Amino acid sequence: MDCIFMTEKARGFGTGEKLIDEIKAEARKLECDHIQWQTPDFNIRAIKFYDRIGATSKSKERYFLDA
Repeated sequence: MDCIFMTEKARGFGTGEKLIDEIKAEARKLECDHIQWQTPDFNIRAIKFYDRIGATSKSKERYFLDA
């Protein structure tokens, strides 16, 4: 998944969960083992949503190197 965003007015109607359900259905059709995405650690509302729908998080390290 990449760049899913819902405006404040669109939130709270179950649309996000329906969208995730459709993505899961498509993944099953394509015989995918899992769905993967990321969100910044400051996106608390999204993190709470992902936790609520049963997604698990896995921390990762991000590295930068000046040229």
